[in-house]
Amino acid sequence: MNILKNKLIIVLLLFFVGLLAYSNSFYASFQYDDGAYVVGNKNIRTLDPKIVWKADKPPTRFVAFYTFALNYNLHKLNVFGYHLVNFLIHLINAGLVFWLTSLLIGLSRRKQGNLEDDDALITIFVGLIFLAHPIQTEAVTYITQRVASLATLFYLAAVCFYILARINGGKKLYFSVSFLAALLGMFTKEIVFTLPLTIILIETYFFDFSLRVKERGKKNAIVAVLSFLAVALVIPFLFKFNFKNIFFYKFVSGSHDSDYVTVFGYLFTQFRVIWTYIRLLFIPVNQNLDYDYVLSKSLFEPYTFLCFIAILTLIWVVFRLKKNNILISFGMAWFFITLLVESSIIPIHHVIFEHRLYLPMFGFVLAFVVGLRKLITDDKRFNLILALLVLVYCYATYERNKAWQNEIAMWQDITHKSPNKAKGFYNLGKLYLVKGEIEKALNCFSEAISLNSNLADAFNNRGVTYRRLGLEDKAWADFSQAINLDPWLIEAYVNRGVLYFQKNLPQESLDDFNEAINREVRSVSAYNNRGIVYAIQGKSDLALADFSKAIELAPEQIEGYLNKANLYDNLKDYSKALKLINMAIAHDPKNPYLILKKEDLLKKLVNR
Repeated sequence: MNILKNKLIIVLLLFFVGLLAYSNSFYASFQYDDGAYVVGNKNIRTLDPKIVWKADKPPTRFVAFYTFALNYNLHKLNVFGYHLVNFLIHLINAGLVFWLTSLLIGLSRRKQGNLEDDDALITIFVGLIFLAHPIQTEAVTYITQRVASLATLFYLAAVCFYILARINGGKKLYFSVSFLAALLGMFTKEIVFTLPLTIILIETYFFDFSLRVKERGKKNAIVAVLSFLAVALVIPFLFKFNFKNIFFYKFVSGSHDSDYVTVFGYLFTQFRVIWTYIRLLFIPVNQNLDYDYVLSKSLFEPYTFLCFIAILTLIWVVFRLKKNNILISFGMAWFFITLLVESSIIPIHHVIFEHRLYLPMFGFVLAFVVGLRKLITDDKRFNLILALLVLVYCYATYERNKAWQNEIAMWQDITHKSPNKAKGFYNLGKLYLVKGEIEKALNCFSEAISLNSNLADAFNNRGVTYRRLGLEDKAWADFSQAINLDPWLIEAYVNRGVLYFQKNLPQESLDDFNEAINREVRSVSAYNNRGIVYAIQGKSDLALADFSKAIELAPEQIEGYLNKANLYDNLKDYSKALKLINMAIAHDPKNPYLILKKEDLLKKLVNR
C-alpha cells in the first residue's frame, strides 16, 4: 500500500472524506449556546485581548474565544466563516490522529515487534473514521463547541511532539512545542487537564518510565511531565476555583426535569453515561443535542451497578491486553483517561453531551481498528469493510447535519427524542413566536407547562402569545403566575405592565415597571415602557430621563432613540428629534420607519 504512504494523497483523501461528510454544514445556523457565546457576546467584537479575556468567566477558554473574535472581526455573524474554521480544525485533528497513530505503531513495533510491515492501512482508517464518525458533528457543526475540537487539536499536538521528543533523545525543541501546545490547550477547554496522565500513560506503555533516571531522554521526560502537571494545576489556582461549590453544591440538572445534581449522583450516573457513549460509538443512532437523562440516586440501582461492574471489567481488560495487544490496551486507556474531566466526580449541569466524546474518540477508534485488523488479516477484506464503514459514517454525518440547518429543525429533533422534557418545547415555542406562528407557539408553551408547571419562563412567553391572540385575561394570569414562580423574572413584570397600559390602567402599569427597575436597574425595556407612560401622562421630564437611561444602557438599540425623538417631536423640538433619529439610523440604516420619520421631521423643520 505504498500509495497510502504519500502524504499528499493522505491529505487529499482526508479533505475529500471530510467534505463529503460536512458539505451541508457550512450554512447551518447558530444554535443553542451560540447565542450567548458568539451572537450576543459583545466581548468578541474586538481583537483587544483584554476585552476578549472577559468573554467567558473564568477566562479558561480564552484561546477559543479569541478565534471567535477573529471570525467576528473578519465577517461579523456570517455563519460560513465560523463553520469553515471548525471544519478546518476537524481536518487538522484527523491529520494529527493519523500522525499519532503512526508514531504509536512505531513505538509498539519497537516494544513488541508484532505488527505487520504495512501499517498504513491502520493509520489511514483510524484517521478516516475519526473524521467521518457522526458522533463528531456536535463538536464540529455546533459552532460553540469549537472549544472541544480546538482543545483536542492542542492536546493531540502536545502528545505528538512529546513522543517526537522522546524518540529523538529528549530534544528540547520538540518538548518546548509540546509544552506550548499544552499551555494553549489549557486555556481552550478544561479537558486538557488530563494531559499529564496521558503522558505518564505513554511513558509506562512505551518507554518503561522510571524515576530512577540515567539517560537524558528520561530525565527530560520527568521534567516535561512535571511541567504539564504544573500547567494543569495553575489554572484552578490562578482563577481561585471554589472547590467547595464544585463538589458539595447541589444544583438543578439540565438533563432531566426535577433532578438535582450532587457529586455522588453525578458520579453514579456517569457509569450509565459511559455505556451510552460506547453504544453511540458503535451504533451512532438517535443522536440528541439535549438528552433527557435521569440521574442515578444510588450506586446499587440495578442498571447503574451493572454498568459499574462492566466498566471495572473493561479496565481489567485494559491491563490484561497491555502485554500482547499494547495498542488496543492503550486506546482503551486513552478513552477512559480523556473522559475523566467530564465523566467522573466533577458535577456538571448536563450529565451527557456528545461533544465530550471528541477527544476520547481517538482511543476508541485506535482500539477498534487495531482489533479489527487482528481479526481480519486479509488486506482486501479489511479495506472493503472499513471503506464501507467510512462511507456509512459519511452518510450518517451528512444526515445528522440536517438537524443543524436551523434552530427549528434542531428543537423539533430534540422534542421528538426527548418528549418528556419541557425545555425542548419551551425553546421551540420561542422560535415559533419569533416567526409569528402563534398557534404552534401556544401549543409548545402549553406542552412545556404540562411537563413542568414550575417553568416561569414558559408562563411568561405563553402570556405574550395570549396577548397577541387578544386573550388579555389569560395573558394576565400567565404573567402573574410567572411572577409568583420567579419574583426576579423581570420580563414578566414588563409584559404585565404593558398589558395594564393597554387596558388603560396606567398606575398598575407604572407599579410593574417600577418593580422591574427596582429588581434590575439595567432593564432597558422597563425604562422605555415607563417613559412611554410618563410621556402620555404629560410628565415629559421623567419620560426624557427614562429614554435617556435606556439609550445609555443599550446604545445599539433603536427603541430609546425613537421614543425620545417622538417625545421631542410632540414637543415641537424638531432639531433634537432629528438628531436622535439620525443616531438611530446609524445603528439601523435600512429601517424604513426611521427613514420615513427622518423625512417627516425634515419637512417640519422646513415648514416651521
